[in-house]
Amino acid sequence: MDLVALEGFIVVWLVFAVSIALIVSRRVEESLAGLLGVAVLLLAGYVGLGEAFGSFVDWNIIAILLGMWIISFHLTRAGFPELVVSYFSRFMRSSRDIALILSFIAGLISTAVDNVLVVMLITPIAISIARACSVNPIPIALLAALTANATGTALLLGDLPPQLLHSVFGAEFTDFIYMHGKPSSFPILMISILATLYISSKILVPVIPIKVPQHAERRLDNGLTSRGYLYLSMAMFSAAIALMSLRREISIYLGREIPLGIFPLAVAVIGSIIAEKLYRSEFRETVERGVDWSAILFYISLFILVGSLEKWGGLEPISEWLSNTLSNAFIGYTAIYWISAPIVAFLEHDAYILVMLKSIKDAGIENPWPFAWSLLWSGTLGSNYTAAGAPALYVAFRILERETGAKLKAKEIYRVTALYSTINLLITYAISTPVWAL
Repeated sequence: MDLVALEGFIVVWLVFAVSIALIVSRRVEESLAGLLGVAVLLLAGYVGLGEAFGSFVDWNIIAILLGMWIISFHLTRAGFPELVVSYFSRFMRSSRDIALILSFIAGLISTAVDNVLVVMLITPIAISIARACSVNPIPIALLAALTANATGTALLLGDLPPQLLHSVFGAEFTDFIYMHGKPSSFPILMISILATLYISSKILVPVIPIKVPQHAERRLDNGLTSRGYLYLSMAMFSAAIALMSLRREISIYLGREIPLGIFPLAVAVIGSIIAEKLYRSEFRETVERGVDWSAILFYISLFILVGSLEKWGGLEPISEWLSNTLSNAFIGYTAIYWISAPIVAFLEHDAYILVMLKSIKDAGIENPWPFAWSLLWSGTLGSNYTAAGAPALYVAFRILERETGAKLKAKEIYRVTALYSTINLLITYAISTPVWAL
């Protein structure tokens, strides 16, 4: 390595490390920390403006995020989550039923809707029902938030990590259900999470007979503003899912490669036009309130920071280590799984997963899929240990403190997160290893 290359290698790693440290410390807002790192690299000349915002940024992923956030906004504004909770509230006969049912709902919705948004919707509902039934809301709300974060990787749409797998390795929507003759993310994670929920709730939530008050059920129904608007929102969501699952077949039929992000973005725009004409849902408000622009800027900066590492050979040492370690499927799968889980408890998991996915690809492994899945699952489930790893958990903490009016104690928080995350990691490893590593 010549002097210029060595200098670039050191500088980009230093900028990346400082940016991640600022993100983890939360002393600077995540998007601002990322953009600060990008600005330093641009000003110092280590990255060109064209390559930074051209080849480094995966605009296909940004399109997926924009489209799904807009569709999710219409669904939530039409009262879909409240309607689902209101329906299932009739089956709640004990405090443990509340925890299981609300967590299951949060997890199911989060397979296709951004998990932070799901936490923002379900956590206040969980707190409201728990308090109305004189039940401690903390374990119930946290179990729902943890489940929402975990299932974000079950399908392609719920969180950034599965979209990164599509970006780096080309994983399609159906690959998250069944791939290479094997069950993949959705069946493995859903079985694991259901088992984790059952065990965790038995330990954390005592069985207290309850009856959901009628006024609570009526309050949940208030979110349904218009049945027509609700049906339109559900049709938008269904159309986006169907088109994304058929992307490969549509591309073959049209004779050219269609980027995945085209489908949710097109459905979101067309659906928003119809909603504006029929239900007076202003598109400006949809874009302002429905899209997390701070997160968009953070993801753009993350792509540029990692692209800079790749440009200056910053990923080569990791790739070389991986090429030696991953020669044995079982050892490599296990090493990635149990090394990644504790790291992402304290390091922003999106950045870590993107770096490692690119490193696995650059390692030139003949069959990288077992290691990619190992990274994706451990990187998601391990982030549930602390708020530093999972933004969804941070949001849940803030909502709990706001709604209860009391500062959460570390002991009552991490009693729940540590138990849930450990059980979830162990069960997922036990289920997935015979399928993908043996």
